[in-house]
Amino acid sequence: MAGPNPTIEEICDYLNADSVAYLSQEGMVKATGLSAESFCMACYDGDYPVAFDPMVDKHIMEQRRARVESIGEALAKEELQPRLL
Repeated sequence: MAGPNPTIEEICDYLNADSVAYLSQEGMVKATGLSAESFCMACYDGDYPVAFDPMVDKHIMEQRRARVESIGEALAKEELQPRLL
């Protein structure tokens, strides 16, 4: 794909797809067969479960978290979290 804002046609060509459509948040959750409460939707709707300062860079937050949690703890938590994609 060329450029930062590909057209729908360019995305289809890149994916070798006939069409491309976007799901709503509700559609994504419904496709899993699980309840909305099973997922953290903060990245999609901006409704973070903890206070969030938008001025803080996402990568800085991730680096801080990595220092606190061991790799084993992080992997264990990740395995328990259902994924949409």
